[in-house]
Amino acid sequence: MISRAAAAVTLAALTLLPGGLAAGSAHAGSAGEHTNLMGDQPVSAHDFHAMRPALDDVLVFCGLHGYEMDLSRVTAVEGLAQDECGTILKVTNPLKPSAPQYVMAVDQGGHGLDLNTVTFQELFGTQGGLERATWEPADPSYGKGIVPTELEEKLPGFRKWTCDTSGCR
Repeated sequence: MISRAAAAVTLAALTLLPGGLAAGSAHAGSAGEHTNLMGDQPVSAHDFHAMRPALDDVLVFCGLHGYEMDLSRVTAVEGLAQDECGTILKVTNPLKPSAPQYVMAVDQGGHGLDLNTVTFQELFGTQGGLERATWEPADPSYGKGIVPTELEEKLPGFRKWTCDTSGCR
């Protein structure tokens, strides 16, 4: 059970990964580059559902409460900027590239991504540890149902990306 005192801790404070960033990993760029929305490095799993009582009482970085989101389909992103909130990310296990998962960036996290255990299980067949993944922005249509439609407009990154066969920009 998570105490009310822990409610002040967002998803971002939960990941402390050893060492530095992996080669070819996400990296911080200058404002407007959005380099952390693409990456290739180990990602971690967190049981956001167990944190639900705390997340219902506080706002995550993007201004949402836990009860406003499908917690199985959200992620915390290293260095997430306010204008990236709501961006849909395609997350792929490089060993199973035909089975990506789609998550919404809603909070700042440790190195790379902090995925919910549900998404992590779908990608890697386990609910914990560190596993290598790649991620990139995806078409917002993959994010339907993560938050209610009326909240999508509150998230500047939700409709920011235009995607076609050559990628998202």
